[in-house]
Amino acid sequence: MRKIYGLVILSLATALGGAAQTSHSSGLATLKYQYKVGVLPFVDTTGNLEDKTTAIARLLQSELTHSSDLEVRFIKPGDDTGSDIDSDAAVKLARDHKNDVIVLATILSAQVEESDHSAQGPSIFGQTLGGSSHSAKATVELQADLYSSVTGKKLDSIRVTGEEKASKISGNVDTSLGELGSDGQAPDSPLGKAMQKAIHGVATRIAADEPKMLRYQPSGDANSPAP
Repeated sequence: MRKIYGLVILSLATALGGAAQTSHSSGLATLKYQYKVGVLPFVDTTGNLEDKTTAIARLLQSELTHSSDLEVRFIKPGDDTGSDIDSDAAVKLARDHKNDVIVLATILSAQVEESDHSAQGPSIFGQTLGGSSHSAKATVELQADLYSSVTGKKLDSIRVTGEEKASKISGNVDTSLGELGSDGQAPDSPLGKAMQKAIHGVATRIAADEPKMLRYQPSGDANSPAP
């Protein structure tokens, strides 16, 4: 009788172990592949933000990492290349770094319109109340071109505008871009907030392009698992 019980317990343990292994294998098989997206320093056409192109690219990297399932990497070109590179050079960099997609982005415009207004209020005890206000409207326009490392062709061309308005009574509104950090934080200014809005719009559009992306697997790469 003990022998029969032992066989039953052994068979049950084997079955449970096999089921757990099958479940584990099935779970691994259904894991979603994370597409690798490379972000280059932005190309500046305004002539005023050349020292901030890397920081702005870091903003996009941070926003994409936070809001999507993509694996986002910042790619720094060689010293002799700078940020002003063409699509062929961008695709080559993406392949060198084994990224599936590369983002070649451009700052098309970043400007602030300012105005001053004065207002005269009611008269109280013979004195007229009034004041002045300073307002600013910041506009940032960005373009992001996505290229596939597999085909070398453009996946999408995205153009987004970010706007921010601010006003302050009897004072000046900070209209500079301020210090852009690599931690994904934009300064608390109209231009900084407009930049953040534009970056968010670009990141949303890039994430929506995930179904168009293809997995880049260099030939002869033994470490690349089958798709």
